[in-house]
Amino acid sequence: MMVWTEISNVSAIITCILFLFYIAGSVWGLFRKKKYITTSVKLDYAENPENIDVFDLVVNKMAPEVVLLTSSCNISSIRIYNCEYDPQKNRFIRKKQCIDSKKNIPANTVLRIRCVVPEGIPENQIVITREDGLKEIFEIGADNSNVGEGVSIAGYRIKATIGACLYQILK
Repeated sequence: MMVWTEISNVSAIITCILFLFYIAGSVWGLFRKKKYITTSVKLDYAENPENIDVFDLVVNKMAPEVVLLTSSCNISSIRIYNCEYDPQKNRFIRKKQCIDSKKNIPANTVLRIRCVVPEGIPENQIVITREDGLKEIFEIGADNSNVGEGVSIAGYRIKATIGACLYQILK
């Protein structure tokens, strides 16, 4: 009778250890996969911004430019902040107050953002929280590398949140 109790204790301990390895492996896999995740965001200038039936985000009401943002993923929330470039840290520093935000946006929905797109250092930072918990953070600026004018994503990075780790474990 004593042998069966020891066998059940050992099997319970092994099960717990395997479960911990599963959790650690899922989180490790998320951080490894994060390197290979490409942007889900597409930016473009709007030719006729009033003719588009979309969600509106207003950074500057008097801005002459309208940028269209489309994401291939479902968006839990999108927030726009003013930012400044810090040359000592070589990164953009977000100001605390959110300029505009929207929540629960389906995939492939067009967002119309009225803002100034600077030629040099970007002034606005966009933070997108995807449905899977990953955060996409980037700044928008003018893209003068082509013959025509365009808008480009600057400083794109993906940040894994606790929600992304839980989503990875529970999916």
